[in-house]
Amino acid sequence: MTIREFYSELQVPTNLQRHMLQVAGVAREILLCWDGVEEVDQQAVITTCLIHDVANILKFDLEASLDPLDPAERDLARWTSVQNHYRETYGDNEHEAVLKIAAEYRFSEEVQTLLGLLPGWAEDSISPADPLFIEMMLCVYADGRVMPQGVAPVAERFDDLLDRYQGKDHILANAEYIEAGRDRAVRYEHALQALTTTDITLIDTTMADKHAEWLLELSLM
Repeated sequence: MTIREFYSELQVPTNLQRHMLQVAGVAREILLCWDGVEEVDQQAVITTCLIHDVANILKFDLEASLDPLDPAERDLARWTSVQNHYRETYGDNEHEAVLKIAAEYRFSEEVQTLLGLLPGWAEDSISPADPLFIEMMLCVYADGRVMPQGVAPVAERFDDLLDRYQGKDHILANAEYIEAGRDRAVRYEHALQALTTTDITLIDTTMADKHAEWLLELSLM
């Protein structure tokens, strides 16, 4: 099964697919210029990025979240049914649902471990001495560069999070939490920059999007 078929089978909304493809595209741009002595499980990084938010329909306000420019996403009854199916099958928590999906589809142990490390922006989820620290750092940083409108600088991405969740009963509405996440992403940016031969701050939407078709044809791991 390819990633394209995986998205289709799970009925992942187009805008959510686009986000995960762009996150994976950012990660691939970095990995193509990797110059670090540390070996990186590139396949695990890319795959994790491609599925890290696959259950986010669980937290969607469907009328506000679906892509209004995509005719396939204007059928509110259909997407309500999909959302209910996710709830009945995987539960209400989107992060726990992603882990259940990864286990169901038998993704690799490394991918499942990385997925378990991703929730939460504020602090490192593992020690820098952990064998998967660089892989985790790549996934978190790539996600920290992509907002709904596309790839953006770290500062803009976190400003957008605070704006979108302001006034909601959600951890992302907490300004201190967002600032801690921003600081962490900047720290990762500096660390990754030292391990690559290109200026990773210049990665943009066009650069990330050029990998989309290649990523969609990857086989599940």
